[in-house]
Amino acid sequence: MSTVATRPAHRFWFLVDATVTGANAVAYVALHQVLPDLLGAGPALYLAAGAVLAMVTVGLVAVASSASRPPALPEALAVINIVWAVGSFVVAIANPFDLTTAGVVWAVAQGVAVLAFAVLQLRVLRSAW
Repeated sequence: MSTVATRPAHRFWFLVDATVTGANAVAYVALHQVLPDLLGAGPALYLAAGAVLAMVTVGLVAVASSASRPPALPEALAVINIVWAVGSFVVAIANPFDLTTAGVVWAVAQGVAVLAFAVLQLRVLRSAW
């Protein structure tokens, strides 16, 4: 498998994203019984979201901590961020999980933050190579 060298500065946004995503994964899993009262939706949704976020965190850490990487991994992670952001906006608008007002605000805020990570990551990838 070929690899592409990465410069530490170019890994920064992947490290920040890994930190935020990992914290969310832990929070969703640890608080899956409490979050439905605050945000709406059921506990299974928070467990599933936490599991997905944990897997994404592994990829983000791999990019952020390695001097070389598989060429498509950072791009794939940025695309996952875009999909997550769009999904967050759709959930906030359509509200299929019966979110509370706080849940809708959280979905929008999360979508904005995740989309910002995607834009920053894609900008870095375009400038780095």
